[in-house]
Amino acid sequence: MEGKTMQKKYDIFLEKYKEGVKRVRKSKHMRYDARCAKAKKSKVVAQKKFMKQQNANRK
Repeated sequence: MEGKTMQKKYDIFLEKYKEGVKRVRKSKHMRYDARCAKAKKSKVVAQKKFMKQQNANRK
């Protein structure tokens, strides 16, 4: 970094930062696949069924 202006150093920093953020976002998104979506949907259905049963038992 010797001999570079402050603006050039800042530009390099931003470039590296954006690359890192993009890499992290992509890896997080890749972990949430179809299997996860199916499990989440199943959980929501089970919760709704449970809540209906709880409400029926209260009456």
